[in-house]
Amino acid sequence: MLDVEEIHVALPMLSERLVGARFAVLADLHMPRVKRIHYHMLDAVRRVKPDCVLIAGDTIDSGTQSVPALAPFFAHLSRIAPCAAVLGNNDCGARRTPALRAMYAETGVILLENETRMLSIRQSPVRVTGLTDPYAFRKGVQRERQAQNPQRVSMREALQPGRAGKDDRIPTFLLMHQPQIAGQYAELFPALIVAGHAHGGQFRLPLLGGVFAPGQGLFPRYTSGLYAVAGSQMVVSRGLGNHSLQFRLNNRFHLPVVVLSRTR
Repeated sequence: MLDVEEIHVALPMLSERLVGARFAVLADLHMPRVKRIHYHMLDAVRRVKPDCVLIAGDTIDSGTQSVPALAPFFAHLSRIAPCAAVLGNNDCGARRTPALRAMYAETGVILLENETRMLSIRQSPVRVTGLTDPYAFRKGVQRERQAQNPQRVSMREALQPGRAGKDDRIPTFLLMHQPQIAGQYAELFPALIVAGHAHGGQFRLPLLGGVFAPGQGLFPRYTSGLYAVAGSQMVVSRGLGNHSLQFRLNNRFHLPVVVLSRTR
């Protein structure tokens, strides 16, 4: 059961080439291994014809049987469109994080660890900043700034107003895992924040929305869809897999597709 949801996001000063650009959002796959459902997801991504795929963390977890065995799925994905990813809390571990880095590198997925890359989308520049989940620091698998890669910076340095200000004509996407901490970065003016982690609140009730999300507790604020956050806009995916709780209620797996337009 997959909910493919088009979410229209209007940005100021967007170049004509980026009007209508499409970004597929994958989050919280929690892949124990590649299953038939994952190839159904690939078919869904192909059908929406994205210009870019954004992977908002938790591709794997402690139940993943073999990270290298996931390579065929991500190789297919990166042939559909350029892919950028960040680490989620469940991606972080002394053994699995290096394996995930290697698998992403092998399959052409750009893993952003507190760094900013300029991507060419429809022959127009888009700045994508990826923030590593704070859990990585507790697990000791973070990467510090390296001299050979001047683009790798701290979380706040990656979004300095000098790089991405309100009047910047190059849109900045902030790719992160946990939506409840987005506010502290939204003040630095990313045009769009993309996140996951909340699993849609696990159980969704009419009028009330999600019931519980990690990091937000009962009746969480950010679980699904588009939100305004301190002058920025944020899209939150309900995720494409389960972790601790395998049962969902009124909460289909979620493939958001961000479609850009220009504010009038």
